[in-house]
Amino acid sequence: MTESIPSLQDSLVDPLKKLWNSTTSNQASKYQSGMLQQPITEPIPNLLKADNEKVIEGNSNAYIILGRDRPRGLSSGRGGGLEVDPGLDSVSSDRAPSGDLTDDIKANPQIKAGRIDIIAGLNSALVRETNKEGEKVLTNPSPELDAARIYLSQKADPDSPEYWNLAPGSMGQPMGVSTAVIIADATRIIGREGIKIVTGNHVFNSHGWHIGDSVNGIDLIAGNDDKHLQPIAKAKSVEEVFNRLVDLVDKLHGHVQFLYDSVSAPAKASVDGGASLIMNQAQLKAQIAALEALDIEYELLKWNYASWNPWAKLWFGSPYNNTN
Repeated sequence: MTESIPSLQDSLVDPLKKLWNSTTSNQASKYQSGMLQQPITEPIPNLLKADNEKVIEGNSNAYIILGRDRPRGLSSGRGGGLEVDPGLDSVSSDRAPSGDLTDDIKANPQIKAGRIDIIAGLNSALVRETNKEGEKVLTNPSPELDAARIYLSQKADPDSPEYWNLAPGSMGQPMGVSTAVIIADATRIIGREGIKIVTGNHVFNSHGWHIGDSVNGIDLIAGNDDKHLQPIAKAKSVEEVFNRLVDLVDKLHGHVQFLYDSVSAPAKASVDGGASLIMNQAQLKAQIAALEALDIEYELLKWNYASWNPWAKLWFGSPYNNTN
C-alpha cells in the first residue's frame, strides 16, 4: 500500500494546534486569538431589533433578520408604517419623526411586506459598540454601510433614495414590488454550467396584477449613471447590416469609376473624326449608369429603413437590453 501524503491543510493545522495547546486558557481568554475559528476580539455592533423581528445572530457581526420590510431605521421602508408625501425626502432616520404626525407624514401600516435580511458586517464602515461616553449604541441596518447583504422583501421600493438609490435606466424606479438585492464590495454569480438572466416569463406579478405580454429588459448600468444608456447591439444583425452596406458601397464605387471613364473618353478620341461617335457612346453609357445609380439610391433608402433605425426589421440594437 502506498503511504498517504499529508494534505497542505493538515500540515498547517497541526502546528497551529500545538501552538494553541501551548497557550494557557487564561491567555486564550484574554487575547481571543481567533486561531482555528476560536473567538476573536473585535467590535460588534448592537443591532436595534424591532419588536416583530426574529434575529439569528452570530458572534462575528453576522445576522439573519426575519421581519417586515425596512432597509434601515424602524420608520423606513414599507414595513415602517409611515406614508411620506412624495415631495418630501423619504423617512429614513433611525427613529420615527418626533412630535405629532403632520399632513405630510401619515400613519399607513402595510401588510404583505415580509423581509428576510442577511447581513455580514453590520455597519462595517463605521461599526461601534458605544459612544464617547461609553454608553451602549444601537445600530440599524444601512444600505450604504453594511459590508455584504442579501435583501429579500415581499414589498419594497428598491431603487428609491431610501433604499439603494439606483438610476432609473430604461425601466424607471418601480415602487411596492417584491425585491431581491445582493450587494457587496465584490459580487459574484457563478454558474458551473451557465447563467441565465431572464425577464418577462410570467403574466402576473407577486401582487397578482396582470402584466400581460409586456417585457422589461435588462439594464447594465456602470457607475449608476444612465445618461448615456444605449441599446445593446446584436452581433449577427450588425454583421448582416454591414455586409449589405459594404455591397452597396462596392456597387457605388463601380458606377463612379464607370462614369469617370465615360466622361474622360472623348479626351482620348483620335482627331480623325471618331470623337463624335465616342461622345455619343459615352453619353449613352452615362445615362445607363445614372439609372443604375438611382437603383443604388433606392437600395440605400431600403437599407436605411430596414436596418439601422429602431423601427427597422433588421435593426441591430436590442429592443429590451441596454448598457452604458
